[in-house]
Amino acid sequence: MPHKFTFFLLVFCTVSGRLWAHDIHGDHYVGYSFHLKSKNYFKGSVLFFSNDSVYFQTEAGSVKGYLISEFDDQDKTLLLERKNLIDHVNQSLVLKQHKAEQKKENKFSFFPVIFVMIAIVLLFIFKFDFQSSKKEMDSSLDESFILKLTPYFFFQA
Repeated sequence: MPHKFTFFLLVFCTVSGRLWAHDIHGDHYVGYSFHLKSKNYFKGSVLFFSNDSVYFQTEAGSVKGYLISEFDDQDKTLLLERKNLIDHVNQSLVLKQHKAEQKKENKFSFFPVIFVMIAIVLLFIFKFDFQSSKKEMDSSLDESFILKLTPYFFFQA
């Protein structure tokens, strides 16, 4: 019996946080009442702007487009402020994306240089003949002796 109660409590705690997250009817439509110069009005929310037009989603769910000049002064001011805000947000997102792309390009621009440097170092190391470096074990510690011994010690294992 305690296992059933524990299981029920666990399921309840998991599901209860999600039960009231969304209304099952989806009728949380928040619209604004827009007034036209022709004394008509409608409730809707702004979807997007295109040139001098604005498109709304109405309460019924349909999409309607109007010219900004068709609205009364108060709503026209509101729509122009909203358009400026949307343009500002979009412009800042474009700038952020452009900066991120520049950082990506700068990060990978050193790859060819590093690759060429490693290739030159490897060619310099493998240029020496390994057999001659094994035979010539001079006790003189000049620069050529150290350079000839370097491949010998790396490849002895």
